[in-house]
Amino acid sequence: LIFVFLYRFFTAYQTKRGPVMTIKWIKTAHKGLRYYEHPTRRHGKKKDRYYAIRFKVDRNEYSYGVGWLSDSEIERYERFKFPKRRAEWLLGRWAAKRLLASCLNELEPDQYSLLSIESAVGGAPYAVWKGMPLSGCLSISHRADLAAAAWCPIEISRVGIDIEVIEFKSATFIHDYFTQQEAALVFAQPTEHHALAASLVWSAKEALLKALQTGLSIDTRQVEVSLDPIVLDEDWQPLSIV
Repeated sequence: LIFVFLYRFFTAYQTKRGPVMTIKWIKTAHKGLRYYEHPTRRHGKKKDRYYAIRFKVDRNEYSYGVGWLSDSEIERYERFKFPKRRAEWLLGRWAAKRLLASCLNELEPDQYSLLSIESAVGGAPYAVWKGMPLSGCLSISHRADLAAAAWCPIEISRVGIDIEVIEFKSATFIHDYFTQQEAALVFAQPTEHHALAASLVWSAKEALLKALQTGLSIDTRQVEVSLDPIVLDEDWQPLSIV
């Protein structure tokens, strides 16, 4: 049994606020992430900033501040230097927490700070609820304005998820990271479908390496995926792993 959540950043930034407090939201370089500055509070010479993410799920709009992070997550968040990386990381954590909240009936949104998404030594994510690690396997992926999370509650099972943009990959990249059979699969496709085939193979490899909880710490050619034949008009297709 595997649970999956997918989230997308909402591209609009302006919202109507009530008369209680006037807030001037400031856009960052990455859509979906914005902040406002406190008029008096400062950290050194700079005004305190309060960040929020805004996104859509099933056409419904949501906006949440960063207060749902645990103490360790806040420390990790503050180490990111670039707004784009912060935004992607935040949305990945939010997707994971929303997924787990849908599976754990006792978890309410105001308790999200008690649920911490930590990283193992190899980088694989795992969840800690009220100081105790949750059983099962958790996987997170984010790319562009999308984030997804998958969780399998069965301890002995493994799950990996990956989001990939369909884009051109050079022959050098393919020969460096793909096996000979995978490269042959990509180049056997019509030229206009090379980007799709390469993206499918690469995404499958990344998902598999996440399930193995090694990530890109090992040679990606140690695993091989087969998607042959690629059916272009099908959303879901089987693959085999060597």
